[in-house]
Amino acid sequence: MNKTTDDLIAEVHANRQTEEYPDSQMLLHNLPVLLRGLCDFVLTEESSKIEIARALASVIDAVENVKRETRH
Repeated sequence: MNKTTDDLIAEVHANRQTEEYPDSQMLLHNLPVLLRGLCDFVLTEESSKIEIARALASVIDAVENVKRETRH
């Protein structure tokens, strides 16, 4: 059975249940480093399609679940 992007995001999300998601400021600060690392991972040609897809799903999950700042 082929997995969908949503399947992978759900798996990543389930694995992160004990971790806190970053706030939007931290996510934006770290996003360039994360994306550069992902690009390097792809360029090594040692990564499989599913490994790349899981890494992308992890980024999507982090963006979709970023902690919202509360305003007082």
